[in-house]
Amino acid sequence: MTSASLKITLPYPPSVNNMYRRTHWGGTALTDRAQRYKHSAAVIVMAEWGSRRTITGPVRVVITLHPPDRRRRDVDNTSKMICDALERGGVVANDSQIAPLVIDRGEPCKDGMVVVEIGIPGEAAG
Repeated sequence: MTSASLKITLPYPPSVNNMYRRTHWGGTALTDRAQRYKHSAAVIVMAEWGSRRTITGPVRVVITLHPPDRRRRDVDNTSKMICDALERGGVVANDSQIAPLVIDRGEPCKDGMVVVEIGIPGEAAG
């Protein structure tokens, strides 16, 4: 039996290089842009995930990045915000459960987007 999967389309995330700022106390905090992305991505994930139970075991996730332009980017600089959105959106109890995590490059598109495919354990493909 093959497991089912769900595809969720998210906006293109800020790079991890632009995710944090220094506080005047010497610590770090999320930038305003990163906070807005974290919230909006989690809302989209919650809406798409619906009433399914949170996955508590290992889960396969495939991320296809469609950047907003053709500039060179490190694909691993985007996965943090996406995996956090899956946790905050109720897909996984903890984003450490995501294994394997596959990150692929798609074609650039206006404004950029990310297609996240989540393998759903225990559901038959339909």
